Amino acid sequence: GVEVAGGCTVKEICIPEEFGDVYEKYNELQKAQGFDLHDHSSHDAEVYTYDVVSVGGEHRENTEAHIIVCDKKIVGCDISSLSLDGGMEPVISA
Repeated sequence: GVEVAGGCTVKEICIPEEFGDVYEKYNELQKAQGFDLHDHSSHDAEVYTYDVVSVGGEHRENTEAHIIVCDKKIVGCDISSLSLDGGMEPVISA
């Protein structure tokens, strides 16, 4: 139910060995989708970023979808609003 525009950008990251508060909170979102970034601590990964056009048929502006790939497998994902009052939501609904 996520429609994106055009291509994507790719950024190389390293999933940290020790998670701070922000990473732990982000990982809670991942766990709710069936992922756990702790399983990939200290590993290199790629983050694919897409501009979102709509989610579930609802038009979105200033929104991105991120897909985290490690060892050629998806290990996390999110939809993030870039607005000042924006938030983050799962891609996969439970």
